[in-house]
Amino acid sequence: MIAALVALSACNSAPTLSVEVVHPSSLSVATTEVTDYESATLACTDVEFGLLDATQLEALITADETLETGGATTGNLDGISRTNNKVIVARGFDTTGALLSEGCMQVGTVAGHQTITIDTVVAATVAIDTAANSASVAVTATDPNGALIDDRAISWTVYGPAGSTPASTTVATTTSDGVWQPTSPTCTSNGVAQVHVVPPSTVGGYAVQMRVAWATETFPIFTNLTSATFSGQVLPSPPTKMTHACALRHAGSTQRVVCLDSTFSATEYAMSVANGSGSLVAMDSAMAPATTAALVSVPTGSGDLSIYAVDTNGDL
Repeated sequence: MIAALVALSACNSAPTLSVEVVHPSSLSVATTEVTDYESATLACTDVEFGLLDATQLEALITADETLETGGATTGNLDGISRTNNKVIVARGFDTTGALLSEGCMQVGTVAGHQTITIDTVVAATVAIDTAANSASVAVTATDPNGALIDDRAISWTVYGPAGSTPASTTVATTTSDGVWQPTSPTCTSNGVAQVHVVPPSTVGGYAVQMRVAWATETFPIFTNLTSATFSGQVLPSPPTKMTHACALRHAGSTQRVVCLDSTFSATEYAMSVANGSGSLVAMDSAMAPATTAALVSVPTGSGDLSIYAVDTNGDL
């Protein structure tokens, strides 16, 4: 057990905060670093899953102390605030400086003589394997000795185009415009987890960053296109001598294709994508004049397109 004591005021009866760090017995920890990050909105999960990068975290450091196993210390925790929200992170390193373990405790206002104990866990080395369908990712977590880690939480962040939303709002939660995360993490079993990332609800490019709890490093972002297959779909036969039997309609974010069949019924079709497969779904329909020779798209402003029938006399 490693311990550090910090007084939070110059007065004799000042509150004190004692930080005790317990590392896994399987690790040979040579040095322990205790870092205090202070921000009104910061939480341990932000550090655990790497939601803030190293530069963002560094800007929040209020105090930092490194303790050797022999008792020597570098730095101190004197800068810790008594009242601010504190996220105190302990990290264990071997003799070469390699990260072995990490842990965290969130602390509010300190009153009296308070002791917190941070139990660290082994730092995970992460490998991922993306299948042809980029929504499925195999994640493997191993400890510093190369053994597989069980029950290690795995999260992810999807970065979609501006205005995009997740294909499923049941298992994914939007955190900002075009960005979402799982509502709950997946855990490794025998060191491996098959993670199913939720892509955008529309077909297009997006980026994913896997986030493994207490990993030795933040995994880089990888990109891919939504995996979708589109099979040919036969539309109704148009009237004979029809010049243009289909036309596009836009109304804001709604985009449709309208086609005329042999009975002069104009049907509006929407594109539906589900489980990586795309198809046309019939929506509204209306009758066109029996003298219709073509369907045309006519701009109505703001990028919208309305559908008009042109008869054999050339009239809309």
